[in-house]
Amino acid sequence: IQGGIFFVNGQVRRNPATTAGVLKYNQSGGDLTINGSNSLTSNAKLEILNAGSEFNMSGGTMTIVRGGGDGTYGDLYLRPESSTVTGGEIIFNPGGAGDQDYLLDATVPLYDLTVNGSGVDDANVELLISSLELGGDLTLQTATSFLDANVNFDIDVTLNGDFINNGSYMHRENHTYFTGGAQSLLGSSSASFYDLTINLVTSLTLSGDITIINDTYINSGTLICGDYTANALGDVTNNATYTDNASGIVLDGTALQFIGGTGTWGQLELDNSNGA
Repeated sequence: IQGGIFFVNGQVRRNPATTAGVLKYNQSGGDLTINGSNSLTSNAKLEILNAGSEFNMSGGTMTIVRGGGDGTYGDLYLRPESSTVTGGEIIFNPGGAGDQDYLLDATVPLYDLTVNGSGVDDANVELLISSLELGGDLTLQTATSFLDANVNFDIDVTLNGDFINNGSYMHRENHTYFTGGAQSLLGSSSASFYDLTINLVTSLTLSGDITIINDTYINSGTLICGDYTANALGDVTNNATYTDNASGIVLDGTALQFIGGTGTWGQLELDNSNGA
């Protein structure tokens, strides 16, 4: 797909009578929409796997409209033998089809991922098994947009671009990594994480308060808190630096907390009756 509009009313799948089948997918532009109408739930809306398969994306968009796939292949199943992803956006958008539950599994990095509930219809994307890595942005577009790390597997998420959170990030007990250059945490929703690791080339800038329920690791780069607070309920290890405008990190857990590391600390507030 190099340009234009490609609309698939059903799904792009293997013959349901076999697990064999190879797809070499290349997209540098254009817009693919997979409607998922009258689909087989035992196959994904788009599935790429098996020896000889490829998934290459450098531009354009891919939109999945309907969910409802089962727990084997879900709705978007990407396990190619080879892959190069340098751009492009994958979108989950019900498009007026009612509330949709999607399952996503990708063993290769993706670029931009957008979950876009219409405001009337919920778009709930649950990770199936594999950890999610994005080279670009994660966008939860509206209040009815959800990304679920899976309550049974606590699947890790790695972000190299911005996180625009206007919906709900259901992190469960996973680990979230920020590993890009100059990243921003944006959006109208309050952001929380379970374990949070910051491995930055440059910086992560907050645009609202955040809460880290378990442990926080600042390994490289700068966490720019600005006027906002990072509420740490667990231990904090700082081997880099963070800055603030008289806010910074607040230790407000309910059990004894530990702080450590060789980094530079901005404002640090202790609000825990059990100490740190």
